[in-house]
Amino acid sequence: MNKPSEAQPDWVDIRKKIMGLGERAGRKSYYPQLHARIQELEEKSATLLSMLTERDEARRRAEDSEKRFRLLFEHITDGILVMDIETGQPVMGNESIGRMLGYGKEELPDLSLADVLPSADPLRAGDKSPSGVQNKAEGPIEASVKRRDGSTFWAEIRIMRLDLGGRPSLMMVFHDISERKRAEAEILRGRALLRSLIDSSPDLIFFKDSNSVYLGCNKAFEAYAGRPESELVGHTDFDFFDRESAESYRRKDREMLAAGRTRRYEEWVTYPSGQLVLLDTLKTPYYGPDGEVLGVLGVSRDITEHKRAEEERTRVESQLRQAQKMEALGTLAGGIAHDFNNILGVILGYAEIGQLEAGEGAPVSKDLQEVLKAAHRAKDLVRQILAFSCQKEQEKKPVQVGPVVKEVMKMLRASLPSTIEIKMNLTSRGVVMADPTQVHQVLMNLCTNAAHAMLEKGGVLEVTLSDVHLEPQDIKPHSGLQPGSHVKLTVTDTGHGMEPGVLDRIFDPFFTTKEQGTGTGLGLSVVHGIVKSHEGGIEVNSVPGKGTTFRVFFPARQSAPASETVEAAPIPHGREKLLIVDDEPALATATTQMLECLGYEVDYRTNGLEALEAFRHQSDEKPYALVITDMTMPHMTGVDLARELLKLRPNLPILLCTGFSEKSSPERAKSLGFQGFLMKPFGLRELAGTVRKMLEKDR
Repeated sequence: MNKPSEAQPDWVDIRKKIMGLGERAGRKSYYPQLHARIQELEEKSATLLSMLTERDEARRRAEDSEKRFRLLFEHITDGILVMDIETGQPVMGNESIGRMLGYGKEELPDLSLADVLPSADPLRAGDKSPSGVQNKAEGPIEASVKRRDGSTFWAEIRIMRLDLGGRPSLMMVFHDISERKRAEAEILRGRALLRSLIDSSPDLIFFKDSNSVYLGCNKAFEAYAGRPESELVGHTDFDFFDRESAESYRRKDREMLAAGRTRRYEEWVTYPSGQLVLLDTLKTPYYGPDGEVLGVLGVSRDITEHKRAEEERTRVESQLRQAQKMEALGTLAGGIAHDFNNILGVILGYAEIGQLEAGEGAPVSKDLQEVLKAAHRAKDLVRQILAFSCQKEQEKKPVQVGPVVKEVMKMLRASLPSTIEIKMNLTSRGVVMADPTQVHQVLMNLCTNAAHAMLEKGGVLEVTLSDVHLEPQDIKPHSGLQPGSHVKLTVTDTGHGMEPGVLDRIFDPFFTTKEQGTGTGLGLSVVHGIVKSHEGGIEVNSVPGKGTTFRVFFPARQSAPASETVEAAPIPHGREKLLIVDDEPALATATTQMLECLGYEVDYRTNGLEALEAFRHQSDEKPYALVITDMTMPHMTGVDLARELLKLRPNLPILLCTGFSEKSSPERAKSLGFQGFLMKPFGLRELAGTVRKMLEKDR
């Protein structure tokens, strides 16, 4: 068919010829029918020309549209593949699909759907025809697309049905989303890594929105809440925790969000298992891209063991400081014990000399006996201090506890306020194997603590001593007691009592509930140690606000202690010549007079060098039969003096006397060449017996 532009001149020429015939026919009346016919032809030719013109315009528009579509089809970045539904073969494709798949345009018609989509792709499951694929496509579909070289890429495929030349076809538009897929995979890997990290953390991690609604958490928080994350998301603390805890959590969330910065909290919480733990919680806001606060990010760490370790460290440091104090006290006690025992030695010596000179029955003898009792009591107290500082075992002997209790209560009565009433019920006649000084210390410490509990409001301090027989069923586990007869000492007060937590720790060393500076925390631990060393047991009951009762059990023994009323043996006398060496002139003088009262001839010196010189120049007619020397002296110690004296006379009896020395003991004294050992302060009878025994042995 010729183009419209080429046919147009012929039709115009024909039309002009027809119009010319019409005009001529019209001028001649004898051609009326011809004129009418020509007019009809003229009208039809005009109509035909108009139709042909419109067709030409439509064809031009179609050609323009086709050009534009072809331009778009070829230059669009998405790949387009048109397939015949009936044959399943591509009909056409654009340059982009060729580049995507690795084929030339001329090769596209030879492809099939299987060449484009891998067999495992979900689009090809079941019905593999183009119509089957089209039936599954309800919108954009993401699928893996196969290239010519066998590699694949991800594409978003839009599928639509169309008619092409009257044949049903399928147009598939491929948009390469490989980069997006890689980005999504990276995001997924990042999320998986983040999830692994937060789930592996022992800390509790949780996320909430600005209304405290949970958005997520880790495994540790699931364990704390007692439910999986899926049950937490979308809920608040009020759905899982008690109201008090939930209100506390929400209040802290709001405080943090209002402040707009991280907040830190420590709080005790109870797990569903009942375990009580201390959590150190950090709450911080997290923000959206526009800077708006989206919610709460929280991290909680279990610091229970850390807190306990800190408390233990603080307690140990406190114990260390107390131990250092007590070590210093022990050193001080040892330092002053020497001088204090010298003073007591003087008191004991002159009091006994006075009794001897006054004779029995003299009024002053009674007074001097009280002085001696006080001095011996002071001597026992010094022994107790030295035992504490040196950690030495005390000598145990049969003791009737009743007299010790009476003595302690008599001393306490004078020191306690009148608001504290003392009651005693002493029915026991039992005898225990004990150190009287330590029994005294047990009762003194218990009564002092009881009195301290009643200082503010007053009350009643009751001490009971009774004999009991414990059966196996009466003995509490781990008490250390054995069935049998016991002496039970009970100390009860009506003071403020103790809470269970305090009651569990009262025997811990250095634990005290007293104000700083008023207690060392050693009283009850010392009591516990003494009772255990006597194979006894101690029990305590306390009710806050009502008072406390301590019960101490000492194993009883059958034999009674030796009677103190038995007449003592006579004090031995002698006439030998003795040398006394002591750097304390008053004690040296008192010891000299004590021995002179017994008939001895005595010289004394106040330092080792003078004593050594006197020994070297002693009388040949009546030499020194025995030397009594102090341990600690200036210029020359007792050990050095003894060493020099034994060089001069190897068999010389030497008696070592000391008020305190960590290195002094009868065994050590003997190893150093001393035949005797006396601990200051000593009485006349003790001194006379030791001296006489050494002289008789030497003889």
